[in-house]
Amino acid sequence: MIPHHIGMACHDIEVTARFYVDLGYKQGETVYDSLQNVKICFLEYTGGGGSKWRFISNYRTGISL
Repeated sequence: MIPHHIGMACHDIEVTARFYVDLGYKQGETVYDSLQNVKICFLEYTGGGGSKWRFISNYRTGISL
């Protein structure tokens, strides 16, 4: 089974997304999820033998992702 994405919690979604973009990831739109009170951004990496997804969330509320 191949996972759809890997979830990562971070404190600053813009800084974290920039880090992955610099590594070659393609950044999607950043959206706000009011249910979880977090910002969410998907990043895709298609190099090196396949498509991999990263899920980045702005972790500010103590909610477990």
